[in-house]
Amino acid sequence: MKTKMAIALMLSILFSTSAMADDIYRWTDPETGKVLATTKLPPYPIKEKRVVGRLPNGDMVELIFDSNAPEVKALIEKRKIREAEQAVQEAEKKKIAEEKEKQQAAMEREQEQADPLATQNFSEKEAREIVLTILKDPDSAKFGKFTISGEKACLTVNAKNSMGGYTGNQQAYFKKIQGKWVFSFMVEVSHDICIK
Repeated sequence: MKTKMAIALMLSILFSTSAMADDIYRWTDPETGKVLATTKLPPYPIKEKRVVGRLPNGDMVELIFDSNAPEVKALIEKRKIREAEQAVQEAEKKKIAEEKEKQQAAMEREQEQADPLATQNFSEKEAREIVLTILKDPDSAKFGKFTISGEKACLTVNAKNSMGGYTGNQQAYFKKIQGKWVFSFMVEVSHDICIK
C-alpha cells in the first residue's frame, strides 16, 4: 500500500512540475549590452523584477540589475571602455579611408593634367591628333562626325591609303580604360553603328 502511495505521489509531482512552464526572463547583459531572454535567472544581483507580459504557461519577466553591485559595475565599465576603443578604431579607419580617397583623387588630377587623354572631357581635337599619328598619309585626312557615348567614342575619318587612293569613311574607335581614353581600332562601318 505504501509503495502504491509513493508511486502515485511521485507521478503527481512529475506531472504537475512538467505542466508548469518556467517564466522567461528578459534582461540586458551588462557585459555585452545585448538584450537576452532566458528561462534561468542570470548570475547577477537583481534590483527589480517586473512582469511585462503573460505567456500561456508563465510570465515574461523583465529583470533590472543592481548597477551599483561591484561585479555588474565592473562589467559595465569594461563594456564602455571596449565600446569607446571600438569607436576610436572605427574613426581611425574612416579617417584613413578618407585620406586614401583624397590621395587617389589628387593622383587622378595629376594624371589628367599630365595626360589629356585621361580627362573626362575627351575632345574631337584630341581624337584627331591621335588618328593623325596612325595614318599612312596624315595630310590627306578628312574628318567627319565625332561622338562620345559613355566610355566609347567614334570619329569618322577618310584618308589616303598607301596606294594613294581615299579609303572611304572609316570610324576611329576609342575606349575609356581605367579613366584614360585609348585608341582601339579603325573600322569600316557607319558612325551610328560604331557608337552603339
